[in-house]
This record gives sequence, structure tokens and C-alpha cells, in this order.
Amino acid sequence: MANGPHKGRTLAGGMFHAPSLSFDGRTVWFSWARLHYDEWPTTPQQAAHKDTRKKTADPLRIFRIDIDGTNLRQVTTDEGGWNDTEPCELPDGRVVFMSTRREVYDRCIAYRPAFTLCSMKPDGSDIIKLSFHETHEWLPSVGGDGRILYTRWDYVDRSVHSAHGIWTCFPDGRDPRAPGGNYMWDNIFKPGTPYAKFNPPPGGRSGPRQPCAVSHCKTIPGSCKVMAIGSWHHPVEIGPILVLDLDRPDDYAGGQVFAFTPGPWGGDRGGDFSAPVPLSEHFAIASYLDRIYLVDCFGNRELIRRSPNAARRNRLSAFNDSLYGFNGWESRGKKSGNPAPKPTFESISDDPRQLAFRSGCWRPTFPIPVRPRTRPPVIPPQTFQSDDRRNLPEHRPATITVQNVYDTDIPLPRDVKVKAMRIVQVLGASTGDYNRSGAVHGRNTSAVKIVLGTTPVEEDGSVNCLAPIQKGIYFQLLDANGLAVHSMLSDTYVHLGERLSCVGCHEPQSSRPREFATVPLAMRRPPTTITPETPDGKVAISESYIVPAVDRVLAACMKLPDGLKTTDRRALEKAGWLRYSEGFSVNQGNKSFRTTPDAFGARGCRLWEFVQANKGKLAGLQKDDVRLTALYMDLLCVGSSTY
Repeated sequence: MANGPHKGRTLAGGMFHAPSLSFDGRTVWFSWARLHYDEWPTTPQQAAHKDTRKKTADPLRIFRIDIDGTNLRQVTTDEGGWNDTEPCELPDGRVVFMSTRREVYDRCIAYRPAFTLCSMKPDGSDIIKLSFHETHEWLPSVGGDGRILYTRWDYVDRSVHSAHGIWTCFPDGRDPRAPGGNYMWDNIFKPGTPYAKFNPPPGGRSGPRQPCAVSHCKTIPGSCKVMAIGSWHHPVEIGPILVLDLDRPDDYAGGQVFAFTPGPWGGDRGGDFSAPVPLSEHFAIASYLDRIYLVDCFGNRELIRRSPNAARRNRLSAFNDSLYGFNGWESRGKKSGNPAPKPTFESISDDPRQLAFRSGCWRPTFPIPVRPRTRPPVIPPQTFQSDDRRNLPEHRPATITVQNVYDTDIPLPRDVKVKAMRIVQVLGASTGDYNRSGAVHGRNTSAVKIVLGTTPVEEDGSVNCLAPIQKGIYFQLLDANGLAVHSMLSDTYVHLGERLSCVGCHEPQSSRPREFATVPLAMRRPPTTITPETPDGKVAISESYIVPAVDRVLAACMKLPDGLKTTDRRALEKAGWLRYSEGFSVNQGNKSFRTTPDAFGARGCRLWEFVQANKGKLAGLQKDDVRLTALYMDLLCVGSSTY
């Protein structure tokens, strides 16, 4: 090691992850962490000891080394205790990587920090956050057009199984978008619903066509298509190899996704591959169990390398698990009081398919052909986060514009006139104990939110406002009464000096922007500032303003002759008075992939209908209680603005 705290040492006794090769083929980027552990078993006798596998690890750091094995250097420092991993060179020479520097936590597994996109100069300086998403992102690469491809766990107000798909953004982090698969038809386009006619499911298909997650996304050389793994919810790196044709329109039914390798796929099923490297539309190199293969789209495989060390180590580890792991021999004996015969090493299968899916298994992965690649075009930065641009004179306040909020793939109700757009901040989990914190209404799929305020929508549907920067945010369209008609189940963010512009609200991605005879009304004036929705003009904090108002409304409703039987909000949800999600109870989780216009929030809530029918009879209310109760329903009944 040429520098850093490990200067003069080797990187033996550690964990390597996610190597990548520079475009000129001369530099390998990778992450590494030193492990502190008892020796992994190398014999059945060692594996038979209970305490064989205790281990801890230092945080991951990013390193670089020349392809000939010289000039090994540490790039990110030990300062801060963050994990930095999955580095990838950008066309302009900067390096994109995933990091826990956002200091938010996984909303699925307690005490696990979430990784999001960052970038830096190649010497490790000028580190900036590219993403302000509220939970995990994974495995960045550079597309043929110079944009970043990556995987995002995207479950704002919806099930953790709804969307773990491909996302893109510019190298400076601008304009994060899901080019397909983020909004499926399952809930919204069911036969018999009012919206089925807009996009019925294709005939002849059975079962899910969209995998639970899409990861390891890489552009195929000489093509606009992307190769990826159709992975599972938690093992995000294992599954069948797929090809995504993003030039095809997103039909909300997986029509962009095609199998590259044979076997079952779709949903949370099938596949043993990992880390594919596309060579063409017909060939790829990929990890498969304890081996590396050359594979083609016709189902053929040519073995490149097998790892005998991984195969033996996995079998020894499985033997140790069979004795002392979860539901192992020792555990079963304590539960039953009558233990079964003690397993032997010979009883452990050496079938790699049974060994490679266990927690902690070893498998060779991230194969890389050592050769130069065509450098994608350099996209000039348009944000002002980096040291080189922060003080430039053209740095102006960030803005959000929408050409026409009525431009949607599912029409808004004909009788609704949109008067404002609400901006809601989605907070990342600030505590690793989120699953048990009780901060929100139910399961850990619920995002904690702060209402930042509203901005006017002009008569032609256009919007132009100053943007809150460096926050995960989403938008809702409001009618003349301030009730949400349409909403996002995702988040976006705006960087310093960025001009975030949208054509519409969930407009078809394959459509081109309309040509206007005149400039949209909102673009003829300066951007407006966001107007808070609370009585004193402060940001809407649920505990301070919204929940007390809801409690007063519920108490007033309970006093009516035919009113509520309880003021317990969870009980009211179960009884059908409140809707924590679109058509599903909180106990089931929100299984909707996206919002149905006019069928969620206050406008789709039985309690709101009751309040409106009896608003002259409700006693003991303050001025804004009814409006804030509607806001509570529009936020899907989240009762806290902190974790």
C-alpha cells in the first residue's frame, strides 16, 4: 500500500467488493474492508466448533491499483466511519460510488445503513452527494449515452416488493428517472376497474413479467439495450440474466424485459447468475454459483473458471450452520429436548446449487474483461455542488417547472380543476430501530414526511417555483378545495442550481413534449416561492399541527348520534373509515404500484365523506382542523414527522 493507514501493508485478511475497470483498461477500482475474525474453518474438525465464525469488519473504503499490480492506493479515507463501495469511473474522470454518507437507515432491516449515489475526483477529494433518495441504491455503471445506470429500492408509500428497478441520472446527479418497470399495472389496470381500458394487460401472459428487482445494469456494447440480473428482494445480486429494451414503450406490464438465459423468472423467482458483463446482444460473461462462464442467449455455457476454494469453504460453512446455525442441530435439540443425531460433514451436500444461496456463501463474482472500452460522451455538469462550480457567477436558485400537470397517462377526473401542487419531503430513516419505533401508522413500508408547502398551478396546467434543494421530495396535485387528486409513490430531488423540468405528471415516457403555440403561463413570470400549509406559516410537522387537528375532528365525529365508535386511528383504518393506502389495509402493506387519480387520500376516504356530510354539526373544532385532517388523509395517515 502506497498511502493511508495501511501504508506498507498488503490487503490480505480483508473483504474485496465490486471491482471495476477504467475506460483505458489501466486502473482497477474496488472497495475493501479489513476483517477481524477467528479463522474460517479449513477442515471438518474446525467447522465442528461452535465459535469458529465470529467476525467483525471495518467500514468499506475505496482503493485503486494499476492493472499490473503496482501503485495500490487508498482513495476514500477512514474519516467519518462511512462505508464507501462500488466505484465506477465516469466519462469526465470523476468516480461515482455508493456510500452511507447520507446517514440514513434501511427501512427493511434494523440498524443497516442505506447506500446512495455519491461522486468524487479520482484522488478522493471533492466528494459530493448525487442522490438524496430516502433508502438504498445499488451498483452504478455508465450507460452508452454517458448517464449513470443504477438500482433503486423505490417504495415510498408502497410495498417493499413494488419496485427495485433500473434508474438513470446525469453524472452530476440531475434528473433521476426510472426508464421502465417502476409503475406496474397490477392494481391500477385490473379488469373491471375504471382504468383498465387505458392499458389492459397483454394477452397470453401468465404470472409476473417484471422481476422483483433489477440489478447489475450495464449497457450492451453497440446497442441501446441494457443487460441486468432479475434478482430477488434481498439477494439483490443473484438471478437470471435479462435484457431490457428501453427503446420500447413502458407498457406497465414488463414489456421491456426479455430473458437472456433460460429458466423461470419474474416476481421473486429463479436464476443462479450474478454480475453479467455483456459482450454483445448474444454473449456475456457472468458468475454462476461457484464458477465463471461465457454464456449466450441460446442457453449455452462455456466454463471459464471454477473456484475450488469457494466450493469447499461453502460446504464447511454449511456444516457449521447445520450444527449451530438458525434451526440447526443444537437449536432444534433445545426446543424439542430430544436432539436428532449430530450431522456429519459427509452428510452435507456438495451440490453448488444448495450451497451458493446460503447467507455468507463464497462465489467468484464481478468478472471483468481486461481491455480498453469506448469512453461514453462527457455530459457537462449543470449543478453547482462541486468545488469547480460552486462559486461560478451563473449559479442561480434551483427551480421546478411542469409544462402541463394535466398531461398524464391516466386522465384526471373531468370535473376537477387543479389549483396547486403540493411538495412533500420524504425523510430517510434516522434511526436503525425504525421497525420498532412506532413513529408512523404501521409497517416499515411507511415513509415519514414533512409537508413543505404548495405552489400555484396556472390555468394551462403549468408550474414554475423555487425548489427545495438536497431533499427527497414528491408532488401532489390539489383541487380547488386543497384535496389531493393525484400523487407520486416515489421521490425525486433537486441539486444546487438545478432546473428540474417535467412534461406532465406521470405522462407516458414514450411521448414527446407538446409544442406550445405560446409560452406556458407559469414560464412567463418569475418562479414562485413555496407557501406553507400550516396556520402560522411554518412547515407542516405532523405532531405539532396535523395530528392534534385530526384528534379533535375524530372526537367531534364520535359525539354525533351515528358517528364514530372510537377515535383510535388504527381501529378506524381496519373498519374502513381511514385509508392508509389505496385499497389495502396497513396489515397487508400497500401493494399498489402507483396512485389511482381520485381514489386515494381524502377524496377516496369514507371518513372525509362523513366529515363533509356533518361539517355543520361538528363541535369543538379550531379554524383549520378540517383542512389539516384532509392533509393527514392525503399523506396516507402518517402520524409523525420524525423517526
